[in-house]
Amino acid sequence: MTTFNRSVRMDHLNEVKLDADMQHVVDSINNGALSAGVRLDANTSMVFALQLQHLRNQVMMREYPAYKAKNLIPMQAESPAGAEEFAYIIGDRTGVFKMIANYADDLPVTDVKGEKKVVDVKEFGGAFHYSIADQEKAAMAGQQLVNRKAMANRDAAEQKFDRIAWLGDTESGLNGLATHPNITVVTAPNGASASPLWANKTAQEIYDDMASPFVQQATDTNGVEMPTHLVMSAARLERARNAFFGDNTGDNALQRFKEAYPGVTIETVEWMQTAGAGDTQALLAYNRDPMKCAVETPVPYTMLPPQQRNLATIVNARMRTAGAVVYRPLSVTKVQGI
Repeated sequence: MTTFNRSVRMDHLNEVKLDADMQHVVDSINNGALSAGVRLDANTSMVFALQLQHLRNQVMMREYPAYKAKNLIPMQAESPAGAEEFAYIIGDRTGVFKMIANYADDLPVTDVKGEKKVVDVKEFGGAFHYSIADQEKAAMAGQQLVNRKAMANRDAAEQKFDRIAWLGDTESGLNGLATHPNITVVTAPNGASASPLWANKTAQEIYDDMASPFVQQATDTNGVEMPTHLVMSAARLERARNAFFGDNTGDNALQRFKEAYPGVTIETVEWMQTAGAGDTQALLAYNRDPMKCAVETPVPYTMLPPQQRNLATIVNARMRTAGAVVYRPLSVTKVQGI
């Protein structure tokens, strides 16, 4: 059998890198060619491999945790779009009724008082751009380039808004619901293992931590306030679901809590992983009532008309928010260090 060499120059493929699976294809092609008496250089075998590779038309974008603030916290837009500040008044009553004598003229006075609170409204923005060449290349590849860039811009804005709603924003000074200075903050106590972490606590101790905001609010407000929502990280919720009581009932801490508080909505929020002091895990209990707490957003995410700049197009987007506003501080309780 005669062995011959065939060399094809394909210098334009020198920078092409294949993943492990495609490299296996290249090796197989080379081995098969050699057994047939044909010697192929690296670039030629790479061409055969690329001809066998199928590129999925749909781009698999990286997934992020769902942004839940808009569903779990009341949203409001009471300020006009151009407002620089949002102000509100916390009112209270003073005075009591007392026993009086006939013809008394010194009746105790009852009155109302109010404290004005002012928070800043901050603006956030972002943009995306694309050139004519970018569009031509995307069309050739069958990709929706502009749509993907617009979605990425919207996702970035939603992530920023969600973080502000829960944790606030240090740079702008906005408050989040879980970091608002007026809410009640409780540090989780140590369990029998001398640790406050749920990873080291029993089912009963985890249940006690989950129930503590309800006991706290009932005590502080004489039963006026009662949370409707309880949020925590996904990891802590799974720990509550997998911490079982040792009383032969088979119940876990989460089941026992749901039995005791059947009307409470329990949700996971990624930001609770660092909502506690020192970036510790925390759970947040609050009443989802717009009269008690809300996120003030005069201008929601808004994409402006595209602007043509030479051979490129730029699209700007903006939003304006004052962050979380807590009208009833005792209606929001955070348990940190879990």
